[in-house]
Amino acid sequence: MSTPASRLRNLVFVFGSVAALALACKSDDGGTDTAAEHGGAEHGAAEHGAAEHGAADSHDHSVDTDAMDPAVIYCSCVFANCHEPYHAKWGEDEMAAETACLAEANALPSNGGPTEMGNFIECRQHFCDMAAADPMVCTNALGDAVCM
Repeated sequence: MSTPASRLRNLVFVFGSVAALALACKSDDGGTDTAAEHGGAEHGAAEHGAAEHGAADSHDHSVDTDAMDPAVIYCSCVFANCHEPYHAKWGEDEMAAETACLAEANALPSNGGPTEMGNFIECRQHFCDMAAADPMVCTNALGDAVCM
């Protein structure tokens, strides 16, 4: 049985893999270049990559059956879209941060539908999704404003 922390690591691994694939772009010769050819290895992955956060080949990267768990989705989202505030709130130790995020997310009430205000998991998820394009809304996603 997987733990909440292992489920989050699995989800982060999947999102990271998808993000790396999405970074491929057209080259001048009509082919595709990898993110590494455009300095992708120098930015993001090396800066906040697997080695920094304790991921190693020994981790179980199997498909997570709890991938639809709102707490896992939320914590994966804030890890990806609000990375620095995530660590500022829950600490630099990856395991402790994952555990703290999941505990807080699991304690949040559910509104039962989309909402943009109130202390609900849906409110935080809404602003976390927005944070991909506007990191200024991370305070809302982390429950420090609007969603409190």
